[in-house]
Amino acid sequence: MSLADGRKLARNDAEVATVHSLYSPQSWETLRQGLTDLAAGKGQTLMRIADSFYKRSPDGTYSGSKDALLSIRCVDEKPNTDQAAALEQSKRELAAAPFRDDGSGPSSARDVCAFWPVPPTSVAHQPHVDGLAPTMVISTTGDPATPYQAGIDLARALHSRLLTVHGTQHTAALDGDRCVDDMVARYLTDLTLSPRAPTAPSHRRPDLATATRGGTG
Repeated sequence: MSLADGRKLARNDAEVATVHSLYSPQSWETLRQGLTDLAAGKGQTLMRIADSFYKRSPDGTYSGSKDALLSIRCVDEKPNTDQAAALEQSKRELAAAPFRDDGSGPSSARDVCAFWPVPPTSVAHQPHVDGLAPTMVISTTGDPATPYQAGIDLARALHSRLLTVHGTQHTAALDGDRCVDDMVARYLTDLTLSPRAPTAPSHRRPDLATATRGGTG
């Protein structure tokens, strides 16, 4: 699908735009318009979203943020070099997100980090920070990128307060929710951790609970 600047919207561009837009409900309306345009043979909206994700400048250049993210990821964890394991992971991913299936089905192709020339320098571990001030960890129940359980685990490891936000966005602080932002502002200005509040039925209101070794509560 050709665009005004001569580029063509590829399937991967449309997929990237879709995934990027799912990070925040504020982007859903633009995504809806982009998918509607795509059905009509127009790819400008989706390409604009993809360009935003890749940090493409008007002059056609790109920032180095994605390259940096890749290099950090490849040295931050042990790469998967097992093709059988890669195939099994691909099956699970397509079962969870079938829209990412391009028609060729599950693949045993290894991740780019399997070919990274520098060995990983980190391993999975629980953080241990002596003398850490009381902290607040925020985790969103329906975060499309970071599992909610990861926030619980981090709060336990840091012996910190867990702020649970019932929502579907990636990150919640300074995202327009006054209840959340007020708690964050109070914490950042004077390290005040709000008392525990009951779980709110609204997906935009938080539940603050103390994280302990045995769980939250």
